[in-house]
Amino acid sequence: KTIKNQAPNGGWAWFPGMKENRYITQHIITGMGHLDHLGIKDVRESNKVWNMVKKGVDYLDHEIVEDYKWAKKWDPNYLENQHIGYTQVQYLYARSYFPGIGMNKKTKEAVNYYKDQAVKFWLNFNIYGEGMLALAAHRFEMNDLATDIVKSLKDRSIHHEEFGMYWKDYYVGYYWYEAPIETQALMIEMFDEV
Repeated sequence: KTIKNQAPNGGWAWFPGMKENRYITQHIITGMGHLDHLGIKDVRESNKVWNMVKKGVDYLDHEIVEDYKWAKKWDPNYLENQHIGYTQVQYLYARSYFPGIGMNKKTKEAVNYYKDQAVKFWLNFNIYGEGMLALAAHRFEMNDLATDIVKSLKDRSIHHEEFGMYWKDYYVGYYWYEAPIETQALMIEMFDEV
């Protein structure tokens, strides 16, 4: 069903007949990465599934290049100013599951820009965003960043005998990066892997 619903450009829409959506495409690619990483499903085992994943990653690579081009075009101080948001953080996290899928020159340049942005601006995100960046940094072998984020999250956490580890400044909201169960699951993944 997932293969059938993929658009020719590699993206997925929320519902059939709608335009492709970057968030849902990143969500699906992340899900495939999770299945593969946890050993539940080898996404390379089936040519159909692997081609679907590669097309999805290509779509996302194109989108990150467009983000980078926009920042360069409209902000003369794009190297100093923040142009990384939750969408780009989610991209880095999703892309980190598939280092074996090659990047062309433009994609590498854009990814390197957003990696640099992550180093400069990681403290501007909530703990979910920081957790995604820590995992992406770990997989991209940006060990200093991964270590700094994990240390910071540990330092800001509260440990309670009954409630376990939690964060006082955590905000539950309506956006995908403010979901409490997903945040807790990501924290478990991060502390287990990094």
